[in-house]
Amino acid sequence: MKDNVNQILNVSKFILGFLGVSLCVWLVGAEYPESGAKLDVIDTFVKDSPPSFSALDYVNLLIGAAVIAVIGFFIYQLIIRPKQTGLSILGLLVSASVFMVLYFAGSTDTVASLQLDPDKVNLGPNTIAVTTAGIYTIGICLFIGLMAIVLGPLMGRYRK
Repeated sequence: MKDNVNQILNVSKFILGFLGVSLCVWLVGAEYPESGAKLDVIDTFVKDSPPSFSALDYVNLLIGAAVIAVIGFFIYQLIIRPKQTGLSILGLLVSASVFMVLYFAGSTDTVASLQLDPDKVNLGPNTIAVTTAGIYTIGICLFIGLMAIVLGPLMGRYRK
C-alpha cells in the first residue's frame, strides 16, 4: 500500500511539474507588452489573449491546493500527535504575531533612504513595511533557532 502511494505521489509530482513548466513557457512565449507600455495596450492584451494567463491560473490553483494540503496535514497531525502539532501551530501563530507587530510598527525607510531610483522602482510605503517586517521576523526566528541549537545541550545538562 505504501509503495503504491509513493508511486502515485511521484507520478503526480512529475505531471504537475511538467504541466507547470509547460504553462510557464507558454506564458513567457506570449508577446506580453513591456512594463512601461500604456495601460490600454496592456488591457487589450489581457482581454484579447486569455490563454496566456493560464500559467497564472495554474499557479493560483497550486497555491490553493498547497494551502488545503497544509491545513489537512495539520488536522491529521492534530489527531495523531496533538501536543507536538499544537506547539508547531503555536510557533506559527507567534511568528505571525511578531510579523504583524513589526508591520504595524512601520518602517522609517523610504525609496530615497534605500537609495533606489524612483523612475525605475515604484514602491509604496506598504511594500517597504511588509518587506522590512518580513526581514526582521526571519531574523528573529533565525536568532531564536540558533539560540535553541546552542543552548539546547547546555539546558539538558542543567536539568539533570
